[in-house]
Amino acid sequence: MSETTEKRSLLSRIGRWTAELVLVFVGVYAAFWLNSYQQRQQDGERRDRILASIEKTLTEGIESNKISRAKQQHEATEFRRALDAGEMPALRPFVFTTDYNPATSPRYFNPAAFSCLTWKRLLRCGTTNPSSGGD
Repeated sequence: MSETTEKRSLLSRIGRWTAELVLVFVGVYAAFWLNSYQQRQQDGERRDRILASIEKTLTEGIESNKISRAKQQHEATEFRRALDAGEMPALRPFVFTTDYNPATSPRYFNPAAFSCLTWKRLLRCGTTNPSSGGD
């Protein structure tokens, strides 16, 4: 082979390698771009589903509160009517619930701090003259 044909062959191979390298780079770049696009689409759909769920929950809560408000207003009107008429209106039971749990109180309160409290100290704290009374 002559020197020029070898140079042409080398340049041809370098050109093909360069073209393949550019093609691979463009392909990988396109794959990353497509993946990013699909991820944005999924995030948008997920956001829309979450917002729709929140809207539905709020709408249901508002409707429930409107119904409850109308019912309570009717009961209050009936109570006032009976009271104004001199009747003894029916009283509903009052239920007070609390989240107190005696099992959790040792975690929140230091038992050593309670052992320092005595009746004399408590009474002394309630008086205006702290020097009266002793331990």
